[in-house]
Amino acid sequence: MSGPQQWPKCDPKIKQYIQGFSELLQRELGPELVGIYLHGSLSMGSFYAPNSDLDLIGVVKAPLIAQNADRLLLKIAELSIGRPFAGDIEFSLITADTAQNPQGSITYELHYSDFWREAILSGRVHYQKEQYDNDLFSHLTYVVQRGICLYGDPISTVFSPVSHALFMDSVFADLADILEENQLFQKPIYGLLNICRCLQLMTVPAEKNVYSKDEGAAWGLAHLPVYFHPLIRAALERYHGETVIDNVSNSCFSNAYGGELQAIRDYTRAALSAENQRI
Repeated sequence: MSGPQQWPKCDPKIKQYIQGFSELLQRELGPELVGIYLHGSLSMGSFYAPNSDLDLIGVVKAPLIAQNADRLLLKIAELSIGRPFAGDIEFSLITADTAQNPQGSITYELHYSDFWREAILSGRVHYQKEQYDNDLFSHLTYVVQRGICLYGDPISTVFSPVSHALFMDSVFADLADILEENQLFQKPIYGLLNICRCLQLMTVPAEKNVYSKDEGAAWGLAHLPVYFHPLIRAALERYHGETVIDNVSNSCFSNAYGGELQAIRDYTRAALSAENQRI
C-alpha cells in the first residue's frame, strides 16, 4: 500500500504487526496493563511505510520491577526485527500516575527506539533507577489531542492534558537539537519538516491541536518566505517517496540544498530566540 496511511485503514501487514505488539504487552503485563495508545503519524494519517516510525505509549498501574522491564524491553527489540515497515517502533511505558500527573521531571518505566536497539539486543540496557524523558510531554500531548486507544481504558480517563508551557518546552528542546551545529545537515529531511511543524506551533497556538509533518510542511508553504518553498517541496517529495531515506540520500539532499538549509536554520534560530525573549 503506497501513499499516506492511517489507523485502522492501513496495510493489513502493519495492522497485524501492531496487534501482535499489543498481544505481547498483554501477555507480559497482564492485569497491570491499563492501555496501549497510538500517536504520531499513523494516528494522524501521514504514515509512509518507507520512512515513518510507529509511535506508541503504554500505561501500567504501578512501576515495573527492574528485571521485568529488562525482559519486556528485550522482547520488544526482538519483535522490532520483523516489522513490515522501514522505520522502527518508538515506545514508552509509563505509570497511570504519570499519565494523570504529567509534570516536573517526567519518568518512564521503559523506552524502546531504534537508537537503543543494538544495545538492548546485546544486553547492555538495564533499568536499575528512575529514567527521565522530557520528550514525553510532547508525546502525551499528541496522545491526548490526536491519539487512538488500541487496547484498554479510553484516553479521556487515563490521561490528563499536559500544560501548554511544558509541551512547548519539549518542542523547543527538540528544535534546539535540530538547530545545533550541523545537525540539520545530518538529517535534513526529518529536520526540515520538524522545523516547519515547530514554527507552526510557535505561530498557531496548540492548546486545541498538534500537527503532523505533512501539516507543518503545508503551513510552511503557505506562510514561510517563498525562497524556502522549493526546499520544503523537495523534502516532502522524498518523505512521501517509495525509497528509504538513508545516510546517502540525506547527504545528497544536503549537498543539493546546502545554502537553503543554512538559510532556514538561521531563520529558525532567529525565530526561536525571539520566542524565548517573548516568554
